[in-house]
Amino acid sequence: MSVDNAEQIAYWNGAGGASWAVAAARRDRELDRLGKLAMDALAPSAGSSVLDVGCGAGTTTIELAGRVGPPGRVLGLDVSGPLLEIARRKAAVSGCRNVRFVQADAQDIALRMSFDAVFSRFGVMFFTDPVAAFTSLRAAVRSGGRLGFACWQDPADNPGLTVANTALDGVAGFALPPPADAGAPGPFSFADPGRVSRVLRAAGWGDVQVRPEADELVLDEAAVADRVSFAVRHGPAATALAAAGDGVRAEAAQRVRAALLAFERDGAVRFGQAVWVVTARA
Repeated sequence: MSVDNAEQIAYWNGAGGASWAVAAARRDRELDRLGKLAMDALAPSAGSSVLDVGCGAGTTTIELAGRVGPPGRVLGLDVSGPLLEIARRKAAVSGCRNVRFVQADAQDIALRMSFDAVFSRFGVMFFTDPVAAFTSLRAAVRSGGRLGFACWQDPADNPGLTVANTALDGVAGFALPPPADAGAPGPFSFADPGRVSRVLRAAGWGDVQVRPEADELVLDEAAVADRVSFAVRHGPAATALAAAGDGVRAEAAQRVRAALLAFERDGAVRFGQAVWVVTARA
């Protein structure tokens, strides 16, 4: 089954992958607890085999490898070469021997192995054709095997993900790209839990459960400064800002910082985070 996902692949091997690589350690820290909620829901057993979809810089893959132990195995799958370079280095440094990483598109790969479970931490919202992707993943799981992943709820419930772009809107000499259509590949493509259920059932998964979970992200001064720098130099708007000039970038940085500090309470910037923890059975 071949599905054109060229735009996403180009993004994650170009500016997108490079920007995520720069921020990989910070993003892992910020997403750790939310990812573990999905990992706990999946509950991979010792000795089992797990496919980690959209594994990025490999932190979740290595965590899964620790949970299944040396008899088990974990395959990290991602389209992004820059992120997989980091993942392979991490695995080598940690001495983790029961992991392997493959650069491939889950929509289009025919895996020559069977897994007991499929996991993802915010890695399944970018498929051009999610039914095709989850059909491919279903084919890679043994009968009765399980799926578990985390995806974002509505943007309004996750201001930490949107505040920088909102702050940049209206900066003189700079224009944000238009927002994506609802359901288009992107962080919030699975914000509608009904759509999540429909996609998974259409792809052959059963016993679909979509559970809401909430958390709070707390940023100290260093983390705020890091977010401002990322928004201006590496984030989705960085290319346009680079062409806009020093004055525009300075105004953009000031706006992003002010927008972040508007969420300050009790000496730290605090954002609510809302996700869906999704499980299903093959």
